[in-house]
Amino acid sequence: MKTLYLIRHAKSDRGNQFIKDIDRPLSERGYKDAYFMSELMKREGCIPDILISSPAVRAYSTALIFLKTFGWSEKRLKINEMLYAETIEIYLAEFKATANNFGSVMVFAHNPTIADVSNIFCHDSIQEFPTCAINCLEFEVESWGEISPGKGKQRFFDFPKNHEK
Repeated sequence: MKTLYLIRHAKSDRGNQFIKDIDRPLSERGYKDAYFMSELMKREGCIPDILISSPAVRAYSTALIFLKTFGWSEKRLKINEMLYAETIEIYLAEFKATANNFGSVMVFAHNPTIADVSNIFCHDSIQEFPTCAINCLEFEVESWGEISPGKGKQRFFDFPKNHEK
């Protein structure tokens, strides 16, 4: 069995119009949500073997918060420049190239591609993929190379606003 956690980066700060898109930092709410969701994942025992992130500051920062919460060093984080791209094929290639000794992977990336990837893997169509949302998918396969569209089963889909009172 392989488990894939697809995570949209936490809310970014759009306050400075002169910052390039790739360099946009997290907003105050983004930091709060990333810490909350990472702590929730840790409490629930949803801790992956490795984290993979887009190089965008907002995705990378979200991944670093999860690393810190899990008590890990940056050695457990892989940056993939291609995850900043917006094609499903690039994401699929990254997943299929994952070493088979990893049973679970957490990927930090961007919408709309992360929602599109989620929807091709399982039949539970996600209409909205909010910031810092986590879609956990399971695949009954032995190898990452075997994962394919329609073969995933959604274990859960959660996001910060589900926990607001």
